[in-house]
Amino acid sequence: MGDRGEYSDFVGTAMAAPTCTLEPVITDKLFRVVLNNAAARKKNDKAVIFVHGFRGDAQDTWKLKESEESFPFMLASDPELPDHDFYIFQYVTKSLDPPAIDNIVAQLKFVITDKLQEKRIMFIAHSMGGLVAMRCILHFLEQGETQSFCGLLLYGTPMTGVEWVKYAQLVLQLATFKVPVLGLISRVLKTNKQVSALTEGSEFVEKLNGNWVLRVLNGGHPKIVAAQRAWFPVRVVSGNDDWVVKQSSARGFYSEIDWIDVDTDHIRLVKPKDRLELTYQIAVNFLKDCRRWINPKALQKLRSQIDQIWGLHQQRTIADWRFEVSFENQQLPATSNPFGIPNFRPFSVTECSYRRKIDKGVLKFGFAIGPIAAGALWTDDFAFLHSIRFGALPPADGQILQDQLRTVLNTHSTAWSTLFETAAINIRHPEGTAWQPLVPSDIEFPNDGLVRTFLIPQEAADLIGEEAFVNVSFRGLLPSAINDYEVQFPWLCDGFIVRATVKGGPSYIATSQGMRGSAILQSKKEQQGKVEYSSEDLIFPGSYLHVEWGF
Repeated sequence: MGDRGEYSDFVGTAMAAPTCTLEPVITDKLFRVVLNNAAARKKNDKAVIFVHGFRGDAQDTWKLKESEESFPFMLASDPELPDHDFYIFQYVTKSLDPPAIDNIVAQLKFVITDKLQEKRIMFIAHSMGGLVAMRCILHFLEQGETQSFCGLLLYGTPMTGVEWVKYAQLVLQLATFKVPVLGLISRVLKTNKQVSALTEGSEFVEKLNGNWVLRVLNGGHPKIVAAQRAWFPVRVVSGNDDWVVKQSSARGFYSEIDWIDVDTDHIRLVKPKDRLELTYQIAVNFLKDCRRWINPKALQKLRSQIDQIWGLHQQRTIADWRFEVSFENQQLPATSNPFGIPNFRPFSVTECSYRRKIDKGVLKFGFAIGPIAAGALWTDDFAFLHSIRFGALPPADGQILQDQLRTVLNTHSTAWSTLFETAAINIRHPEGTAWQPLVPSDIEFPNDGLVRTFLIPQEAADLIGEEAFVNVSFRGLLPSAINDYEVQFPWLCDGFIVRATVKGGPSYIATSQGMRGSAILQSKKEQQGKVEYSSEDLIFPGSYLHVEWGF
C-alpha cells in the first residue's frame, strides 16, 4: 500500500492557521469544515470524511479541551493540504438502544451519494467509525456502484473485535452518570446492537473481514470483477497505551508497511494537541500519499489488465523455446514428389523445441488458411500450427493463392504430403537425451484447415501428466510472393531463442517485434542472411517476432 513516509519532514508552528467553523450540510449528520478566511473558501475534488467511534460525536471526538483547534480543523487549515475538502460525519451512538451499524452505514452511503458523488473520497476514522467506513466501502463495491475511494486511515479500529468488559469500562469512563456496578452496565451493553457487532468473533466482524479480504486487501481477489473491488492506500494506527482495542485487533490484516504504533491511548489517538504530534503528521503524510495515486477510474482499468495477466498462471506455459527456421528463394522443380504447389516455395523448421506439460496421449499438428481459420483450430493440444496470411498481398492475388490451397485441402488423400514433407514430432524426458517419435495418426479437414493427430508411443507413456520436451520439425510451403514470416507466442513462454536464415543472398533482412509486457530482447544479425532474437524473460501470449527480407 506504499511507504509510510517520514514524519519528521513537517516543521510545526504555533497554531497560526486560520480558524475554521462547521457548516451543516445535512442537519446533525454531515458537516463541512470551512475556513473562516473567505479567500480560502473553494471546493476541491478530494474529500476527507472523518468518522467518529462509539459514543463519539462531530466535535468532542477530535479535540482536546486544552487545544485551540480540533484534528479536522488543523488539517483543513494546513497549508500543505489546500486541495482537500474536509467533512465530519456524525451518527447516533449511545449506551442504550442505538441504531445498528448497518443502519449507520446506510446513512453514510446516502451522504456520499447525495452530497459527495463527484468527489474522490478518503476516510479518517476512529474506533468503531473505521468499521463503519469499511462496511460503507464494501456496500458500494458489492452493489457495483461507482464511487472513487482513494484512502482509508484508521485510528484504533477493532478490525477483529473487542472484549465485552473493555467496552463496558470505556462506557464507564465516558459516561456522564455513575454506574456503580460493572456487571450491570455489562448486561446493558449485551443488548446494544453496536457493541454486540464489535465483539470478538461476532457475525458482523467475521463477515466484514472476509469481504474486506475478498474485495479490498491488496486489490481484492481476481475472481471478483474489477468494478466490485477497490485498490487504494490503507494505513492503520494503534496506541501502545490503548487498553480498549488491543494492538493485534487494530493492526488487523496489515503489516509493518501499513501499520504504525504510537505512544498514546485509545481516546487520545485522534486528539492531537498540535501539528507536531505524531498522530497528526501521520495523517498529513497519508493524505499526501493518496494524492500521488492515479485516478480510481484509471486504477480500475489497470486492475482489469493486471487480472488478465495474473490469469495467465492458470494457462499453458512453455519454457526454453528454441526455434530455428530457414527460407528458400527458389520454387520447387517439377518432380514426381507430391510435396509442393506452383507459386509456392519451401521453408524448413529444423527445430521447434520447448518444455511443456503433457496433458494427454496425443499432440496435434495443423495448417490453416488465414488468421480466422487458425483461431478456430487452435487448442492447447497443438504442438505446432502453420498458418499463411495474405493481408500484405493485393486482394486478387491473395484470392488466387487461397483457392489453390483450398483445392489441395479438398483432395484429402494427398493434402498432407502436398503441404508438408518430413513432418515429425518427438518427445523426451527433461533430464534425458533420447527422443521418442510420436506416431502419425488421423487427419481431419476442418474449414480452411488441416489437423493431424500424433500419438505418444508406449515407450513415453510415463510422460503423460508430466513435463517433457517436445520438438517439432518439418518442411512446409509459403507463397513465393510473400517475403516475411511471423513467429507468434500463443502461450506464456519462459525464455526463448529464435534463429531465422534466408537463403539465396537476400539484399536485406528487417526485423520487428511486438512484445507484450516488459521483456528485454537481445538481437543479432549476420551478413549471411541470418538473424537471432533471444530473451530470458517471461513472454506474454500475443507477442510476436517478424522477419522480412528482399532480393
